[in-house]
Amino acid sequence: MLDTHIHSNFSFDSKAQPQEICQAAISLGINEIAITDHFSFAPYSPNFRFFDPEDYFRVWTKLQKKFSANLTIRIGIELDEIANFPMESNKLVKNYPWDFVIGSTHDLDCGTLRTYLRKHEDQEKVIRTYYEALAAAIEIGDFDVLAHFDLIKRYIADEGLTLLDSKPFFPQIDQLFNLLIEREIALEINTSGIFQACKAPFPSLALLERYYQLGGRLITLGSDAHASKDLARGFDQMIPKLKEIGFSGLVDFQQRKKRIQLW
Repeated sequence: MLDTHIHSNFSFDSKAQPQEICQAAISLGINEIAITDHFSFAPYSPNFRFFDPEDYFRVWTKLQKKFSANLTIRIGIELDEIANFPMESNKLVKNYPWDFVIGSTHDLDCGTLRTYLRKHEDQEKVIRTYYEALAAAIEIGDFDVLAHFDLIKRYIADEGLTLLDSKPFFPQIDQLFNLLIEREIALEINTSGIFQACKAPFPSLALLERYYQLGGRLITLGSDAHASKDLARGFDQMIPKLKEIGFSGLVDFQQRKKRIQLW
């Protein structure tokens, strides 16, 4: 079993100690993890240059060696707001030997998704603007996996709003999925949403089925754990559903080279 979206105390919103994460993974029977701490070049973001990559690699490389007999550790990063800072983001990617680079969008118009949603009453426009931001990131960014595809629904649910049906957005969603497929960027299934107000993974099962219908086969599975107790949370629910859709396995990365691990 592998969990490819995990945060340690190198992220502003996690207090999980690196060694604690490794020990928890082994105790849970996880044989591979990807550490993907937040990093952003946006001065308005709490992720702004939050950690020193040199220190990050020093700590995780040491733990790779220490736990090598029982656990494979991939050293990754979750790059936020790539579309707004493409030169800086792509330079960071090229300057370090990452195994795994996640691209994500947490902000719109220099503010959080939650703030943007509260400023705009037109939910359809908010959703379309969010998908436009994803498209910009895919087109310009250098990353391996797109994180939590329909994350905007988390904040819609948090605000007590009823999420609009996804079908009217299918043309825009199809364009995004086709871009991912064309560029061989994997789609993340992020199980954290199952335990939030939206009560569904990112992306939803309907969108995962759509991705598969369009020919998408590259997927990763991430808990988005910010505490060691949440490693692989929801995987027992998600894996059978992914098999039902038709996916044959999960993508694994080493030095940014992909391979599919069959179920």
